[in-house]
Amino acid sequence: MEIFTIPNISRDFKLVINSDNHVGSPDVNEEKIKEMVAYVQRTPHCGFVNIGDNIEAITPKDKRHNPELYTRYLTVRDQVERVVELFTPIKKQIVVIGQGNHENNIAIKYVMTAGSDIAKALGTRYGAWCYKLGFLDAKGQLMFKMYCTHGNNCARGQSDNYIRQIANEKVSLKNKFLRQKIDDAAICCMGHIHKMIIVSPRDNELSTYDDGVKIHQGYRYSPPINVPHIHPDYRWYCSTGSMMKTYAESGSGRIPYGEVAMYEPAELGFLVVTIQDGKPVDIEKVIL
Repeated sequence: MEIFTIPNISRDFKLVINSDNHVGSPDVNEEKIKEMVAYVQRTPHCGFVNIGDNIEAITPKDKRHNPELYTRYLTVRDQVERVVELFTPIKKQIVVIGQGNHENNIAIKYVMTAGSDIAKALGTRYGAWCYKLGFLDAKGQLMFKMYCTHGNNCARGQSDNYIRQIANEKVSLKNKFLRQKIDDAAICCMGHIHKMIIVSPRDNELSTYDDGVKIHQGYRYSPPINVPHIHPDYRWYCSTGSMMKTYAESGSGRIPYGEVAMYEPAELGFLVVTIQDGKPVDIEKVIL
């Protein structure tokens, strides 16, 4: 795991969390990526955090390769250069670039670290598969830590009841992070599953107490989040969306591997974290 300290940060800022751009796939709409980049550009005090699968990396040696489909940005190098081109307008706002399974497959087969090449070209940090960020304010005080991993497996709810299905997905995602025992991260985020899930912390919970004579009630506020051990119920857990559609356009004749695997339709977009006075107060979906 890579560990980074991000110094001299405003106590009020936003973070865009992005993954699974899959540049090089014929089913990626680059205009959506450009919309995300424009959002980062126009948002004051906004950083950009990326967790991998920026390129499709389907090569002739990959069982999913179809020479009739993968004609744009044909080589991995072409795809890397296109990602750099797309992200260059926000290069000063990029906090970290990660690497996912698509880049990792290339690294194993061809000894090529596409993720680090992208990060180096953009002059930013390379987070590899998973990393932690510690955000410090202008006084050098730790505000909070954030853990990001490209992730694996799928947090999908199994129920014929929609409300229970959503709840099961959130529980599955939270438990996935809790098994890793990373207790000092106020935000835990993963990509890979092409689905946006947000689990909010408990806050302002009503509780009771007594003064030895009478019973009183009041609101219990969240504990500090810049400590080594944060209670699991007072952290944020989330997964990002994707920029690649599950289904090919009608009339294209393409058969994407998402269709073959019967994946759910992907949510195209990204997450935005709002930090106020050094504390994450909201994470929202931006659907494109």
